[in-house]
Amino acid sequence: MPFSYTTKNGESLKKSFNGYVLSQFIPYYNIKRDKRYSYAHKIGNLIEYTYSQQASEFIVNQIKQDPARIVEKIKKEITPGT
Repeated sequence: MPFSYTTKNGESLKKSFNGYVLSQFIPYYNIKRDKRYSYAHKIGNLIEYTYSQQASEFIVNQIKQDPARIVEKIKKEITPGT
């Protein structure tokens, strides 16, 4: 699946899905709060998350809808005025 996004420096990249892109999707779609998509592992004060296959499929489907602009759309809505 072709996928691209623009970095903070304005550089257009054609890349595969990576940690940066995931970090944009998680808060935008509240993935950590949806029990279908994540499980919180709590050890003392530390919380680590595991993401489900459903989360992967959800994100892929969102990317398929607008692979060239989905990340920019999310970034604009997370940080208005940019």
